[in-house]
Amino acid sequence: MVRHWGNPASGLKSFAKDHCLAQPGVGVSFVNAKTGHIVTHEDAQDVLRYGARVGPTFPWFEYTTEYDRRHAGGAGDQDAAPASCTNFGWPGVPEGRLNWLVLKAIWNAEGVPCPNCDTAMTLTAFSWPQGPFSFRSARVVRHCLRCRRRFETDEEKPLEWLASVLPPDQRPTRVRQWRDFEIDWGRPAFFGLRLVRAAGREG
Repeated sequence: MVRHWGNPASGLKSFAKDHCLAQPGVGVSFVNAKTGHIVTHEDAQDVLRYGARVGPTFPWFEYTTEYDRRHAGGAGDQDAAPASCTNFGWPGVPEGRLNWLVLKAIWNAEGVPCPNCDTAMTLTAFSWPQGPFSFRSARVVRHCLRCRRRFETDEEKPLEWLASVLPPDQRPTRVRQWRDFEIDWGRPAFFGLRLVRAAGREG
């Protein structure tokens, strides 16, 4: 319960984070000592936490288990991760999916903090859409395993970002737009990025 005089702070999300209130199982009641007015924000409401709500079918247990052993290899690392999504492709990986091997490499390379609880988030999806005249920014999706929220951001230079989080032998070999484009990581830049060959022809 928070007692205040006049209006509470305008940034309720920042207030909740600073006081460790932005987590599951916590509800906050703001009591206006001047007027006696009480407003309660439950933990399920978006007003206290950054990010989007996640549906009940998201496989939290599988991601928590794999994240906990992200530094160790496993027999199932080549399996496609549930709820993952991408338009990049790797040999032997089902189209539109990421496997645990790639996800673990990214998790180990980056440590993007959750805006609610500052714990490192787990990347679950990324894609690079094609606009009417050029490639758009990539879309990157991460989930926080602690506060269980979903966050989506843009990546302006997706191939440079992938090169920074994936070792050479785990980088994608193609990206799907209106057709498959092969990625040649050693070629000169294309629109400021390293995308080159389309359908076996130099592009």
